[in-house]
Amino acid sequence: MQKLYKNVRKEDLHEWFDLEFTVPQGTVELELRVKCPGKVHLMLYGPDAYRGMLDKDKDKIIIKEDFASKGFLSGLIPGLWKIKVEILDVPHEMTLEIGLETKNAHKRWYAGDFHTHSVHSDGKHLVSDMVTIAKAYGLDFFALTDHNSYAQNEEVAEDFVILPGLELTTPKGHSNFVGIKRPFESFDYRTKESLYKMFDQGMDAGCFISVNHPFVGDVWKWGFDMKFHAIELWNGTPLSRNQGALDWWQEELSRGCKVLATGGSDVHVHDLSGRCFGRGRTLVLADSLSRKHLLEGLHRGNISVATCEKSGFVDLKIGDTRVGETYYLKNEKQLKLDIDLLMDEPSELKLYTNEGLVASYNLDGHELSKNLLIPVGHKFYRLELWGRNNTHAFFTNPIYIERQKMHTI
Repeated sequence: MQKLYKNVRKEDLHEWFDLEFTVPQGTVELELRVKCPGKVHLMLYGPDAYRGMLDKDKDKIIIKEDFASKGFLSGLIPGLWKIKVEILDVPHEMTLEIGLETKNAHKRWYAGDFHTHSVHSDGKHLVSDMVTIAKAYGLDFFALTDHNSYAQNEEVAEDFVILPGLELTTPKGHSNFVGIKRPFESFDYRTKESLYKMFDQGMDAGCFISVNHPFVGDVWKWGFDMKFHAIELWNGTPLSRNQGALDWWQEELSRGCKVLATGGSDVHVHDLSGRCFGRGRTLVLADSLSRKHLLEGLHRGNISVATCEKSGFVDLKIGDTRVGETYYLKNEKQLKLDIDLLMDEPSELKLYTNEGLVASYNLDGHELSKNLLIPVGHKFYRLELWGRNNTHAFFTNPIYIERQKMHTI
């Protein structure tokens, strides 16, 4: 932790001075701690504007891109930051000490629940209680998707990310709009045209849009001609509830459609015998645990789906290309699929392409990696990892394959 020091004497009473420090490019969190025996005003300024007053009695102050401790404004802008100090009382010569620590972006996979409900609609839990439960089940974030509501999108947590969102709820099906607090002007789904206009507005606003439980429960009857990113591949449990979405997804991918998959619990009340947090997980590859970086990962398509906490983990790469992205062929005759694995029991790894299931591998539960050489000729590659008795599974999104575009003069 870097520390800023200032020796203060009695003659400095009512004087002002500045302490400066630099926030480097790529910083995702700033933490400040104050130690001072006297009475001072400490006013924090970013490169853009005033951020708030530091209090020596607070244990620590945290500022992130989308969160700040009480009394401060969020947002981390790289550059020169300043603390203006006013000396109010100096009982004796003293040392003002301010500790500061910056945390940098570090790309990794984060686990979340992409479909949740709170007391802001028909859920039973306060958002603060939802955060506590979700953390206990190993989640890093969740999307707060209450029915046709914006009120939940003012909720934040200090060490947990809440993605703003809503579940557009109509008599002909439900869909998630995630990432923007107010994605469209009004709730008008009287006609197909007015509904599709809402999807257009959500896309233009920067939402990540998924069609929820399209073939079970409140099934989707609007068609799939509107602009959207994903379907909810896994909604709660069990497999029988989600088989229709899994079959449709494979068929659409095989037709050449680039449709992503997400997972969510659709939890209204945390019930271990039924729906509970983490049964239906969306994993996102992101530069940090922040709204901004999670949304960037979602829009890149760097997403995988787990049915529950026992599902293990699979990461698929072709060179530097990750799931949800496109690999452009050059002159290769075959492709090398790099696979990282994590599992607690013997499992079956399945490789799918536009031709369906093309290979399967029985794993002993201890393998950490696998490399596959596959002939060129498929539109995409994706993996499924199934546990014992098919009680839980993990799904990667596809890596799409296209020919390298030729440049013409």
